Amino acid sequence: MRSIVKHSYLKSGLGAFGRARAHVNYIHFRSRPDRVPGQNSFFDSHNNSVSGHTVQQAIKDAPDSGVLIHKLILSPGSNDIDVQKYTRKIIDEIGHAKALDLVWYAREHTNTNHVHAHVIIMGKDRQGRSVRFDRADHRFMCNVGDRYIEEHERYYRDVERDLERAVTDARKTDPTARELVEGMAAKTVAIFRWFVSKSDADPPWLRRRRENRYQLRRKWFSERVDKHGAEEKILGRYSRGRANRKGQFNKIVWHLRNGDGSSTRQELTIDSPLPAFAELVRACEEGIYSLTAREAALVSKWLEHKKNQRRDLDRKARAIGYIELNTGEGDCTYSPDSSLKELRLLWNAHRTGKVVLKEEEVRALSWWLTKVEHDSSSRKRSDERDRGR
Repeated sequence: MRSIVKHSYLKSGLGAFGRARAHVNYIHFRSRPDRVPGQNSFFDSHNNSVSGHTVQQAIKDAPDSGVLIHKLILSPGSNDIDVQKYTRKIIDEIGHAKALDLVWYAREHTNTNHVHAHVIIMGKDRQGRSVRFDRADHRFMCNVGDRYIEEHERYYRDVERDLERAVTDARKTDPTARELVEGMAAKTVAIFRWFVSKSDADPPWLRRRRENRYQLRRKWFSERVDKHGAEEKILGRYSRGRANRKGQFNKIVWHLRNGDGSSTRQELTIDSPLPAFAELVRACEEGIYSLTAREAALVSKWLEHKKNQRRDLDRKARAIGYIELNTGEGDCTYSPDSSLKELRLLWNAHRTGKVVLKEEEVRALSWWLTKVEHDSSSRKRSDERDRGR
């Protein structure tokens, strides 16, 4: 690869706007040989003269959540390439590939051996969607830049070859050769003028083919997002369960298929209730979702943790001999010897929120209630048998 892409970002938070403003000033007001009066403005997708105040105001108006700005450095590795067109091509391609309407500003620097551009991309696009880049996007942008460089160098090689052929033919005394030289020179000049007059420097057939490819790629991308719930966000390069994302080891994200064909995003953590684990197991048995080795290890670890929690809860519940509550009418004490009516009143009060019990107290109360109900049913059946005799 000849193209170079360097990427970093600033997250929203305390001091983020100040750091972003300092970066804009570094790009805009730096005292280096490339600071030419009248040529130190930013450029974007359509405008070649964007003021630094406009860039700072866009950063100031950005939402205060997630990533504030992305900072990119793009270099073609050659000083014969138009850096502005090169930058617009790369940003336009990555925007099409990710189906995002990017908001960006760039500035060309010529203070090093190779011309490069500093690009600022807002953390949210024009529709408010989050903008993220990873290593796959960096490779994608490098490939786009290399294709752009290759197309331009191939064109200039063809022009140089035609000119050399014309000079060779011009040395001949044959009038036909001279006419050929004049025709070739006129054609070369016409093609060159047409080429440099186009903003994207692409012939119409190539533009149409790329537009069709973009449309098919966007359609495929939209269908995949609807089906899998954003499982892969750019050409299948954003896979499920990215290990380098913060907190990804502490949860399992999957999608529950609904009856109407849509899907609902589900998250499973160590604090999820047991029905959530049962739903995931059911989805795996039906083939809707398949656990990776890491996810299976996490589920096994979490279930073992819940078993230990249940053992500790049972141990604490067995140690409870009574439950004492302080009400407005006085102290009330409930124990395994309380009547069925009293235990049911306490249970209903806990269910409706009138009384707040600890987890071990709730566990003990459920045991007492079950035992009293079973004893009551047994006595009732025994009385019925005695009356039948």
